[in-house]
Amino acid sequence: MTFRLRSLRVRLLLISAGIVVIALLVTGAGLTKMFERHSERRVAEELNIYLDQLSGAVRWGPDQRLSLTRDLADPRFKKVFSGLYWQIGNDQNGALLR
Repeated sequence: MTFRLRSLRVRLLLISAGIVVIALLVTGAGLTKMFERHSERRVAEELNIYLDQLSGAVRWGPDQRLSLTRDLADPRFKKVFSGLYWQIGNDQNGALLR
């Protein structure tokens, strides 16, 4: 069986294969971008939650020192080498609360 480029069947096969490849590339790029946006949005929301917890738990003491009134909800902040750390600094006296 010989294939001719002039054959309608061959031309339709090539066109449909090209359309499928283009559709797969566009879909792959779109899904990658959507996953990236979702991941960034989720991390930003998580960081905002940590910031809200931290700002609600920090108080000024009578000696103008910062203190943490309660532990943060995520236990990973207490674990060494967990990857989650926080630090608050006082610009006036250079004191740090970690």
